[in-house]
Amino acid sequence: MTKLQTGGALLALDRSTTVAGADANGDGVRDDVTTWIGTQGYTTDVSKAAAQLAKAYQTVLTLTLTDDVAVRAARLASSDAVECIMQKAASIDAGYKVVADLRRVTVNTDARVKAYLSYVELVNDTVARAPQGDGCV
Repeated sequence: MTKLQTGGALLALDRSTTVAGADANGDGVRDDVTTWIGTQGYTTDVSKAAAQLAKAYQTVLTLTLTDDVAVRAARLASSDAVECIMQKAASIDAGYKVVADLRRVTVNTDARVKAYLSYVELVNDTVARAPQGDGCV
């Protein structure tokens, strides 16, 4: 696996101990996730929607869970981004696959899993408004 990753045949995802990971350009999406999205062969619209969801996931992972306003904003951003993907994907199944794959790539270490599950537990059973339009920003 290491040989494939270092040789460039397999994308090496950030597995650092930090939850945030590297975001050199400050766009709110981890650099490795941006690279991964670019390797998936998505249409331009789906790539943009995936980047929107990746940014929402990154926000969720680095969120201060005691900040109710920030938690609500993250919940709405995630909901909008999922709707955007579902609207831009070729089918519902394709949209679900993009969402699931992106979550798997983004939430890829123990620290990130713990952060994500803490968020999910906090927002469990909450209702988010339906996005206006297609959810895309």
